[in-house]
Amino acid sequence: MLTSSPDLVALDITNDGIPATGRSSGDGSGIGNLTTRVRALGGGLHAGLTPERTYRLRAEIPLTASR
Repeated sequence: MLTSSPDLVALDITNDGIPATGRSSGDGSGIGNLTTRVRALGGGLHAGLTPERTYRLRAEIPLTASR
């Protein structure tokens, strides 16, 4: 799901409901690179298991005036 406001754009990706297994820390393959890229834009990235035991990735990037 992609949402936005005047100050922020956010992207949420959750698996298809099959309970996640294995790592719960969110630092699997590729997460570090995504985190670096999102932070370079002034945002944050969170990844890990939800209370429902699915896996969720959320990126939030602030929208700044370019003028």
